[in-house]
Amino acid sequence: MRHPRLGTLIVAAIGLVFLSLAPRALCQFGLQSYALSHPFGLATATTTREFGMGGEISCVGDRGSGNPAFAATQTEDAVGLRWTDTSFDSGMDVDSYHLWAVTPIHPNESGLEFTLFRLRSIGGSVGGAAVDVSEDDFAVHYGRRLAKRWTAGIGLAPWYKISFKATLPNGVPLMDLEAKPSIGARAGITYQPAPGDYWGLVYDYMLEDVTGTGLAFMPMTSVEQVFHTDLLAIGGTRHITPEWLVAAEWQDAVTQAGDIKAGLHGWHLGTEYRWPQGLALRAGLNDGQMTLGAGYQNGHWDVEYAFMNNWNNEVVGSILGASDTHQVQALYTW
Repeated sequence: MRHPRLGTLIVAAIGLVFLSLAPRALCQFGLQSYALSHPFGLATATTTREFGMGGEISCVGDRGSGNPAFAATQTEDAVGLRWTDTSFDSGMDVDSYHLWAVTPIHPNESGLEFTLFRLRSIGGSVGGAAVDVSEDDFAVHYGRRLAKRWTAGIGLAPWYKISFKATLPNGVPLMDLEAKPSIGARAGITYQPAPGDYWGLVYDYMLEDVTGTGLAFMPMTSVEQVFHTDLLAIGGTRHITPEWLVAAEWQDAVTQAGDIKAGLHGWHLGTEYRWPQGLALRAGLNDGQMTLGAGYQNGHWDVEYAFMNNWNNEVVGSILGASDTHQVQALYTW
């Protein structure tokens, strides 16, 4: 099943109407809010290296990449831990932890990647209601080499749970949204035109059963809706010199149910310069928003840092305010 995508936009959009709409209208609006792409969840998660370069998913040949085809290119076992914090001017924080491991089955021929992902909101209060957002996922990638220059892979999420809860100051549950997967998968492919350079493509398809309960949906006990989500990412990288890498990728994500439709689309552009001593500096644009990054590799250890200003600002900026995102990753190979 495809990686789920969860964003704090659900929280923010519903909060704006808590105090101004009737319960039946809240019910409809709450489900409609789920149609908007959920930009802070596992579906759009990248490695910290990629995050600092603009957030590419498909084409940067990195351990733990969102493109399952790269699992086929690995030659060493690796384990990594990634922490991401997004702080909004409104006072809400969204933190996530991403633990993953890569193991080659046959080095540079086939391999597996396992991922555990956990996301939580911290200290959020929107529209007079306390909010709690969470996402928990387990995912598996399998990649295999098709030919000398071609690899392909598939990603499955056999288990995940995402939820949003809003509670009034008196403790009464106002809204409880939960999504569960119905059917779906992530597929990826890469082509290597030159050593270290890749063209890549990732496609996601997902059906999600979304259930809403709580005071906002009265007089109905619960409301259900099936959403389907598509994500397409296609891009490429090129070494200008052996030390200097550039990347460009187009991403298009759409979530819809019937006449309800919303999404994110835009360019992800980045560059990286590596010194022989193991230091790397990075910069990029994530749909127009600035990203910066740095990394240091020494023996078996690799430590990465990335920063982004106003992540997915066109979606959540007018509701939650400006934001700063910091991401740190530690990787060990053997």
